[in-house]
Formats: sequence, C-alpha cells, structure tokens
Amino acid sequence: MPEPERSIPDKSDDFGLALEDVQELIAQTEANQGKDAVSLATLYDRLGQAYVRRIERGEAEDLEREKGLAIASFQKALELEERFGLAAERMWTLIRLGLFHYSQSQYHEAIAFHEQSLQIAQALGDPYSEAKSLNSLGNTYDSLGQYPQAIKFHQQSLEIKHQISDRKGEAASLNNLGNACAALGQYPQAIKFHQQSLEIDRQISDRKGEAVSLNNLGNAYNFLRQYLQAIEFLQQSLEIFRQIGDRHSEADSLYNSATALAKLDNYWQALKSYQQAQQIYEELQLAYRVEQCKIDIYQLNQIIAASDSCP
Repeated sequence: MPEPERSIPDKSDDFGLALEDVQELIAQTEANQGKDAVSLATLYDRLGQAYVRRIERGEAEDLEREKGLAIASFQKALELEERFGLAAERMWTLIRLGLFHYSQSQYHEAIAFHEQSLQIAQALGDPYSEAKSLNSLGNTYDSLGQYPQAIKFHQQSLEIKHQISDRKGEAASLNNLGNACAALGQYPQAIKFHQQSLEIDRQISDRKGEAVSLNNLGNAYNFLRQYLQAIEFLQQSLEIFRQIGDRHSEADSLYNSATALAKLDNYWQALKSYQQAQQIYEELQLAYRVEQCKIDIYQLNQIIAASDSCP
C-alpha cells in the first residue's frame, strides 16, 4: 500500500470553498477587475481544487465533464501564474495537476507536471516542495512498474525530508521505498524500510501512517509465505483503520488478511474476511475491487466444497 497522496496537497490555497462560491468569486472579479486580474490565478486554482474535491467525494454530477473542467481550471491558473511571474503558486498548481492525473492513472501526464514542479522547487530553494515532487515522481514510476527509477526518486525524497526534519514525510518515503523493493522481490530490504517507517509513525503518533506501515509489513511477510506473521501485522493495521474510520484501507486490510488466512487453509475465516471486504468496496463503489473479491470468494467456495466432499 503506497503512502497515500492527496490531489489537494497540504500546502495549498484550499480554503474548502464550495464550487458555486468559487465560480461566483471569479465572475465578480472578472466583472470588477477584468479577466487579467492577478487574483484570478488563485481563484482558478481553487476552482480546480473544488472540482477535484467533488470528484474524490463522489459528488460530481457529470464525472467526465467535471474531470475536464478540473484540468481546464488548473491550466487557466497556470497561464495566469506564468503571465504574472507567480513561481511558487505555479509550482503548487503543477503539483496538484500531477496528483490529479496520477489519481486518474494518467501516469505519463503526471510525470510531466511533477518534473516541472520539481524544477521550480529547486530554483526557489524550497526543499519541502522539492521532496514532495520527488516523492510523487517515485509513486508514479512505481505505478508504471519502473521500480529502480521509483527507488531513485524515493531515496532523494527521503534524504531531503531527513535534512529538514520532516518526520512524517520521512516515514512516507521509507514506506514507499519498501513497496518498491517488495515489487522487485527484495522482501528483507522491504521489511527493513517498513519497520523504520513504523518506528517513526509511532514516535510521532501518526495513527494512519502506523496502520499503513503495519499493512505493508503484512504484505511483505505474505510474499515471504510467513503467513502467521503477516496476519499479525494485518490485524493490527485493520484495527487502527477501523478506529480512524478509513473504510477503503479497512477493506484492503481485510482482503490482504483473507489471502493469508486462505494460505493457512483457514477457509471459513478467509471467506468471512473476503465478504467483509467486498461489502465495503461495494459501499465505496469500487467496482474493480468488488469483482476481484467475487472471484476470490468463488474460488474459495470451490475449495471448501471439494474439501467437504472428501471422505
């Protein structure tokens, strides 16, 4: 499980304005100050953020249309930011565009935007934003299956986060390094990174991060076929995800636990976990995950039926 990225980063001009409020502010500004007003750069960026929030919350009335409007709003903001020399603002709009394209599995587009934001961050001497862009590039290359490239970016991000004492960011980079190593089959190294991340998460009382690290440790031990150890970590992560109300991650932990339980021939408990995961995925309208659960449940029922028919 990669350390989650938000399409609206922490350092943003997002004040949580509703879509209609931002649209009204833009109309008023254009009417009173003209369409070249400097403040419109920020407003169009916020408009893009408002569309992204609606999309992420499942509130978009016309999903494809609003995806296009989100991108168009950010592009308009970029145009104005470049015109008025607003480098820092342009950098954050590029980051948001990159994260949005990443969330839509448009990885090559995401890379192009993150590379631009990285260049600006380096020119501005902004290590926080530089590390964020590097981390985002690492996640994107990871999603493309280009793991050595992902590791390179995550290591650079980790180094900067350590230098600026960004402990939460440091834990996230360690987790992402662990995921990339696991994808390459380097499970002992992956476990080492996840354990380091878990230690930091607990030191800074980051419950979400702790749960992600535990889940990733469980997955790594699953790959090593050490299923009892895997279940122990996955159950701990499941408990935290339930406590903090992270339904998507709760379902992921249930699914991963079911996989380990099935490997231990604990079929009925595995079936229960798959069914619980499926129910949550259905509530979240994650069709592809629901379908995977259905396949696993069907296969497990076949195994149970076969074992019951044996004398």
